[in-house]
Amino acid sequence: FFFPGRHNDLHTIGDDPEKIDYPKAASICRLGYLVTERLGNMKVIPTFKPPVDPTIKNLSAEPIWAINSKANWSMVNNSIALYSTTERTVGTDTNHSVLNAVDLSNGKELWNNKLNSIFSYYYPPVIEKNIIYFHTYILKKPEGSYFGIDLNSGQIVFEYVINNSNQLRVHNNILFVKEKELIALDIATKDVIWKFGTKSSSVTDYDIDQENVYIEFTGPSGPNKDETGQNLCALKMRRGEKLGEYQIDRAYTNPRVYGNLVCFWGRDHLYGINKVDGQKKWRFNINNEWKVATAQSGNHIYVVSGRKGELFCLDSKHGDLVWTFSTSSLFYKKPIFHKNQVILIDGEEKCVIGLEKNTGKQLWEFSLPFKPTTYSTENNNRLLIHSEDGIYCYDISKLN
Repeated sequence: FFFPGRHNDLHTIGDDPEKIDYPKAASICRLGYLVTERLGNMKVIPTFKPPVDPTIKNLSAEPIWAINSKANWSMVNNSIALYSTTERTVGTDTNHSVLNAVDLSNGKELWNNKLNSIFSYYYPPVIEKNIIYFHTYILKKPEGSYFGIDLNSGQIVFEYVINNSNQLRVHNNILFVKEKELIALDIATKDVIWKFGTKSSSVTDYDIDQENVYIEFTGPSGPNKDETGQNLCALKMRRGEKLGEYQIDRAYTNPRVYGNLVCFWGRDHLYGINKVDGQKKWRFNINNEWKVATAQSGNHIYVVSGRKGELFCLDSKHGDLVWTFSTSSLFYKKPIFHKNQVILIDGEEKCVIGLEKNTGKQLWEFSLPFKPTTYSTENNNRLLIHSEDGIYCYDISKLN
């Protein structure tokens, strides 16, 4: 800290003004001013870097393959890696998307399918029974389409046109799509099985398990249903029969089913409620408005708090904090789990970090030769990481 130095009578009754070294004090003040001015005018805010832990392994890793193409999203399914790109439609001022499939072992193209619309890449695709389902839209038009493409051939096997829809889930040959209401659609016949929503309520988000659908919606709330609030209800997946409904506290987004829990964000908390009766089991305080994602592995729930670069590991039964991992950077996505490790993509420091799952202790890290973007995925020992201009595939089994 800034300090002009000691003398023998400092902080005693004899600490008189004439004992102050005024030229030195003035020099220290000038230095403090110049440092503060320099910091205040920097375009990039400096970050604190803690001392290097000698027990952390600094690994060197080269990608198995890379694709020099700006991809919107990617995902891995067994031996296939899928990603989408956007191209300009010839002779027009509009764009269209291309779904690409490559061999996961070497990155060689297997097939591609050019569509006449654009992927809604904010809502990731879903794979069921070797078919990838996704939503597309057409610029400046209300209608969009849900497609199903066979992963072996790349051929379209399902298409359904619908207005102003986006999020989707698929389970047991039922496609769930969200407009203002939630629609359950029979994939084989394209018949609507049931709808949830009314003129006075609007579905904001939802999730599913093996048997039920859990829907967050804005609508009549309170004891007399004379207020507007956030509610959560459970429906039977096949029939749409309501199992229960309960009010939730200022939920912002993302009800997610983890085992016997439905977890969702409140203003400063993550809530865990019993999915059978809707009773609150626990509440975990996160005083951070930027919540990125939650994920589950085993008996733990992992919470990424993006603005502060923190990862919280919670006991899913009681919501107790097990461990916290903190950096001065930003985590762009929920963690990836591989065997007994938690893997994080650090977007600011351009590196990949490996943590011990039970303790949160950092085990290793390796630097990336590019700045990663928000998309990364893992399957079958392959880690796909996006940059601004490509996709890089790493063998995750060698990162230990």
